[in-house]
Amino acid sequence: MVSLSTALCAILLLLGLGLLAVHAAAHCPAFFNPCYDAAGTREFCCKSAQNGLAAQTYDCSSSCPQAYVAGRYFDRIFTIIFENTDYAAAIADPYFVSLTRRGDGRLLTNYHGCTHPSLPNYLCQSSGTFYGHTSDAVLAINGTSVVDLLEPAGISWKAYMEAFNGNCDLTPFTPADGNGYARKHDPFLNIANIINNPARCAKVVPAAQLDADISAGTVPQYAYYVPTQRKLERGCRLFRNVIAVVFIIFFSFEINDAHNSNTSFAAGYLKGFLEPKLADLNFYDARTLVVITFDENDFVEPTNRVYTVLLGKFLNADGQASNDSSCYNHAAELKTVEENWGLGNLGTADVAAKSFFSGVNQNNAWPTVVCAKAL
Repeated sequence: MVSLSTALCAILLLLGLGLLAVHAAAHCPAFFNPCYDAAGTREFCCKSAQNGLAAQTYDCSSSCPQAYVAGRYFDRIFTIIFENTDYAAAIADPYFVSLTRRGDGRLLTNYHGCTHPSLPNYLCQSSGTFYGHTSDAVLAINGTSVVDLLEPAGISWKAYMEAFNGNCDLTPFTPADGNGYARKHDPFLNIANIINNPARCAKVVPAAQLDADISAGTVPQYAYYVPTQRKLERGCRLFRNVIAVVFIIFFSFEINDAHNSNTSFAAGYLKGFLEPKLADLNFYDARTLVVITFDENDFVEPTNRVYTVLLGKFLNADGQASNDSSCYNHAAELKTVEENWGLGNLGTADVAAKSFFSGVNQNNAWPTVVCAKAL
């Protein structure tokens, strides 16, 4: 016959095991919690639980750094945009080529800038139009941007700007001689309803914030990154590049976006910037799309074709690099964001644009001239 003390010990043991299981379900999710993926990543839990997947059984939202809105194709898009480089020059660089050959890479071989010069292309990417603005003169446009679609849907966003002072600084260049941040490369601080809204303006931040956000697991769902430029006088391209190299060697100036340096320098910068981040799940998980592009070419191809590659672990089911020859311009990225989260549109070129996931074209059926059309 079992003694009372033995029975009590058995009951206490069972209670202890039950409590241990509850604790393990919360803290050992890879084994107990279907909110998590096989690796037990917290971020997958956050995305799932906060969008109603298994949320009734496992509430893991309390450990989430921010709410996620599940997307049709991806849950985060990170764009990094470079400057003034012809497609042929970029595709000839070993590192830019290597990105197109990754198993998670897709080269867009028929992607184009919207116009010239820089600022209208940045506006085209974020607003689907450049509002008739045909210069690099900074301004405050009474228009809309992707932000007006993201915020009502609860989708977090942030723009990371190298050499930017923060605090909604509206000076054209930081510092004033043009050795770093250029507002003409910042589409957000050229839109009045962002400039005049302190909460929105605070989402345009110095680029150093990105590393902190990665460490904290708070990289937003829509992230836009702009490297620095160095403002030199435009002239003979060869002369300009030689001068840039001299500055690099002797003065260690940052000219990361290829605007006044050369493609190989920009590629070296990108490799150092990107490769560690691609190995970090807080930046590049299974539901993140990375877009690497250029604002415009250097006037060699009349159609303004630029190098653009997509990186995403979900892109290629067979794990083999792929190409897409569909006709795109910068409005296609806006369309992709809208389609991914069901955001509607801004009533600009995004309405007719083709998203990156509307169907990969292998036959070049769309004429290049369509991409070069002004918006």
